[in-house]
Amino acid sequence: MRIAFPPLVNDKDAVKFIADVAAEIVGEENMNREGPFVMASEDFSYMLEKVPGAFINIGNGGGEGGCEVHNPGYDFNDDIITLGRHPVVARGREEARQGRAVTTPRRSAADGRRQGLAAA
Repeated sequence: MRIAFPPLVNDKDAVKFIADVAAEIVGEENMNREGPFVMASEDFSYMLEKVPGAFINIGNGGGEGGCEVHNPGYDFNDDIITLGRHPVVARGREEARQGRAVTTPRRSAADGRRQGLAAA
């Protein structure tokens, strides 16, 4: 048996923080804090081995294209991009408020391309 990626293990505190922020945005009644365990591979696990964080699922909505990813009928719902952004921004603000370094993509002034990570 070949293991493609290490297990993805969310940080308990990061999960609670993100779930609380998400509940403020969409309402507790639209949250599933006890989502199912998934036996799939995910390369985000490498990041979580280095820093505490959380891999979350954001509902795509029902209707045409609202099926699971990796399905030929899947169509990403662009309207949910903002919902996914809010918890990430809130986490960054909380880290900065507590005086911890926050990493952000650095862009070249000449052409605007990403150049790696830098402390903000």
